[in-house]
Amino acid sequence: EKNRIVWHKRPFMPSDLEGVFLVTAATNRREVNEQVAVLAEERGIYASIADCREACSFYFPALIEHGDITIGLVGNGYTHKEAAQTAQHIREVLGDEN
Repeated sequence: EKNRIVWHKRPFMPSDLEGVFLVTAATNRREVNEQVAVLAEERGIYASIADCREACSFYFPALIEHGDITIGLVGNGYTHKEAAQTAQHIREVLGDEN
């Protein structure tokens, strides 16, 4: 609604990074993900590169919301499934309200 996320069904273009502060590269082409990683680093843009932990400048957290408390759980970039399972376990222990 507020045009904060824009999706274009076409190949990546370097100009796609103009004016952004965060990017996710999750294509099925290593060379495209690498290009995004390099350009993001050059431009000081936070980047999550799905197929290369070392190229990431952040990882998406699993969020656990319980009343007025929000917990963010982050893995090491290799353990996405384990982080998600741990977050689910914490939700069960807390008695997930959402």
